Amino acid sequence: MAKSEITVLVVGILMIVIGMAFRIYVSRNRFYRRGEGGLQRFSSYRKSVIIPAFETMLRIIGTLLVIGGLSFCFAVWYNSHGVKRNNSKKISDTTVVTAKKSSKKSR
Repeated sequence: MAKSEITVLVVGILMIVIGMAFRIYVSRNRFYRRGEGGLQRFSSYRKSVIIPAFETMLRIIGTLLVIGGLSFCFAVWYNSHGVKRNNSKKISDTTVVTAKKSSKKSR
């Protein structure tokens, strides 16, 4: 693995961890805010409007971070496996072309 691939992999893993932390933080707060009837309780109207909006924004950011991190990890995996396949195809194609050229020269 090249240094750039390791960097992308580390960034991808960090994005996944941070995104999951955002989602767990929001879910935990919502869980502890619920009362006996299952409704969330707020001390004021302002908090009941601002906090859910902020938490929704955090959840969306967390989801985007997880998706981005997974795509980074997939890109590193695909590049590390895809390059080997492409090189082997190029080598085999070159040998076939070279063999055809040499057979034409011998005629």
